[in-house]
Amino acid sequence: MWPNWSLIVGLVLTVIGRAMSNDQPSSFRRFEYKHSFKGPHLVDRKGRVPFWDSFGNSLPSADQVRLTPSIRSMKGSIWNTIAFEADNWEVEAWLRVTGRGTVGGDGMAIWFRDQAGTEGPVFGTSDLWNGMGLILDSFDNDGSMDNPMISLIVNDGTKAYDHEHDGRSNVIGQCKRDFRNRPHSFRLRITYWNNELKVEYDHGSSPEPFYELCLQANGVHLSKKGYFGLSAATGGLADDHDAVKFLVSSLSSTSFAPAEMPTIESKDADKAEEMYQQYSQDLEQKKEEYAKEHPGAKVPEYQYESPFDRSVNQILSGMQDIRAVIMNLQATISSGAFQGQQGVAGTGQASGGSADAMISQALARMTQEVQQTLRRNQEDTSSILRLHGETLRRASAPGGPGGPGGAGGIPSHAASELTAMRNEMRQQQATIQEIVSQLAVIAQQTGTNAKSQSQSDSSDCLSYSTVLIVALVEAVVAVIIFWRQKQKAAAAEKKFF
Repeated sequence: MWPNWSLIVGLVLTVIGRAMSNDQPSSFRRFEYKHSFKGPHLVDRKGRVPFWDSFGNSLPSADQVRLTPSIRSMKGSIWNTIAFEADNWEVEAWLRVTGRGTVGGDGMAIWFRDQAGTEGPVFGTSDLWNGMGLILDSFDNDGSMDNPMISLIVNDGTKAYDHEHDGRSNVIGQCKRDFRNRPHSFRLRITYWNNELKVEYDHGSSPEPFYELCLQANGVHLSKKGYFGLSAATGGLADDHDAVKFLVSSLSSTSFAPAEMPTIESKDADKAEEMYQQYSQDLEQKKEEYAKEHPGAKVPEYQYESPFDRSVNQILSGMQDIRAVIMNLQATISSGAFQGQQGVAGTGQASGGSADAMISQALARMTQEVQQTLRRNQEDTSSILRLHGETLRRASAPGGPGGPGGAGGIPSHAASELTAMRNEMRQQQATIQEIVSQLAVIAQQTGTNAKSQSQSDSSDCLSYSTVLIVALVEAVVAVIIFWRQKQKAAAAEKKFF
């Protein structure tokens, strides 16, 4: 028995692929908003990106950061002002490099350094850095015909960038990708995990990213604390270098500890409570002083709206909205609109399908509106019951409401008003339930009409197919008869001669 060589080869390739892959294990991520930026509304009122400083000819705007315009000899950069601390991290960058010519210059770079950079000679920022630099070099300085190129350089702060040879002596990984003049922003995903750095590239041909491996380097030891930055420069040739998004996430093999919520110390809480009580006493004192100074004047109630009055007014407003919705639904059902549409459904196959769709959409829309109205009705009913219970509790307590003002801002007649409101809410609930029943009947009638229409259409199709089959059979019989007659005529001619 011969072995299944295709299966064996497939298993071997799978094992080799898993051994060579460097995908990180399942990890937890946390978005770091203080080390990221994205539009819209990218800049503040002063034209600055929050938590970032811009240098040189960079131009932050509402949607992007233009590191350099397409003008010769420009330099620009943007640097995070807050140090980033994490053992493992990931960066996703949306970038654009556009220019008129087929060859561009000079290029741009993404940095992670132990110190934030300033304006300088290396693609718009300072040289002799300690950290990582991902160089996107558009111009071929050494004539090797290998640009545009994406190169990774890790520096210890002692090596100067060699422009004449495109920094080739310090490159630890690179890939050739034409990132200029893409239909959409091209994307880079940089993952640093357990001293291994991987760069993935999306060419920007579609709005949705599709990453492919660009380069991968092992044994990359970066500082656990550093600053992210982006920079660009132009030379004799000039491109627009734009940073559209820059998103940073911390990675960890274990879940991140929840952020500590700010707490108020007990002494601060006591102080706040004391200030509130003092404010309440001052307010009552000012009311009394006003009443003494103006004995004949009546203070408008809206100037001193109590929490009870505020809650009742909110509930009354909700009840009014619910009442309007119910009246609209009843008017729609009683107007006979659905019966008219059902009549149209029987006039023909095309019009029937359109009418059924209209009825279904209208029923779905009305059902959703009824459900929202019922939910709001239930919420208002709960609020009424809560206020009613609070009113009864305060009325039965010592020193309860004995006058028109009541205690705690609750008038003495509140219980009767709340009872009337609760009764009206119950009536609204009953009306809503009746509307639900009417909608269910209409939906059932619509389904019955659609079913009968479908059966009629199928019977029409069946009769049509039957006629077609009979016509085909008759045609075949006619052909056979004609062929036999022709054969008999030929035989008779042979016999005659």
